[in-house]
Amino acid sequence: MSVIIFSTSYKKNKIFKSIIPYLILINISVWILLELFGNSKNSTDLIKFGALFGPFVSEGEYWRLFLSIFIHVGIIHLLFNQLAILIFVRLNENEFNNLKLLTIYIFSGLFANLLSYYMTPFNISAGSSGAIFGMAGSYLSSLLFKKPKNPIENKENLLGISIIILVNLFYGLIDSNIDNWAHIGGLISGFIIGLFLLKIFNSNSSLDRNKKSIKIIFFITISMLILLSNIYIRSSDLKKNVLTHIFSAEIHAKNDNNEKALKELIIAKEIATKNKDLNTLNDIKNLIQSLNQIEK
Repeated sequence: MSVIIFSTSYKKNKIFKSIIPYLILINISVWILLELFGNSKNSTDLIKFGALFGPFVSEGEYWRLFLSIFIHVGIIHLLFNQLAILIFVRLNENEFNNLKLLTIYIFSGLFANLLSYYMTPFNISAGSSGAIFGMAGSYLSSLLFKKPKNPIENKENLLGISIIILVNLFYGLIDSNIDNWAHIGGLISGFIIGLFLLKIFNSNSSLDRNKKSIKIIFFITISMLILLSNIYIRSSDLKKNVLTHIFSAEIHAKNDNNEKALKELIIAKEIATKNKDLNTLNDIKNLIQSLNQIEK
């Protein structure tokens, strides 16, 4: 069983024509900035720098779905993901050019974060693992749907990548600190995007190239509409959830923004009153009282 990563034909100077060093450079640069002006293991600093946090996304901070792809929690998380980028992007380079690879990486990361936003909106999430799983998904699609030059090698690679994916998903199930929903979202979206790109770029005629351009524009438009519509639907739902405003208040209070925290708690109080949730209502009243005392 083998998964070929670097072949003898992969020249040293080719690495600089790849997106790999640039993705790694961006991730390391963002992490260094986070460490210089905060702490990459501190939840408040992570949110301040752009980590995915459902309550803030629901308030209109949609850019977190993108920026959180490049934020990492601690040096181990950073280094592990850079190694994974090196491996999984390289695996795809024989099938997709840089533009296609970047499309897979970014859109997989976005859809990974979207699923995470849907399923675990109150968790703080960051990292490129959703996008990396997207690269694994696109590689899987090429193994399954493109006629192989070497069927035996193809089967070995298919087995190898399948084991890697399953082991990582299983590990995500037993470790609560891992955002497995992002992994699943990235894997599925990467597989679909990879398959879509494979099906479009299977002909070289001029007429087909024009059709391909239209299909690409259509694909990007539909993808963005799906993303934006689902973000809007989930955000509208979260705004009606009392926990959204309680968690927002907690983060604002940690950042010494008691005015915003108080506003969030007042909204939470209104929702709890409407829902006749007496226990939560009493907790909110106590929190408001504590904030008012701090203000005095």
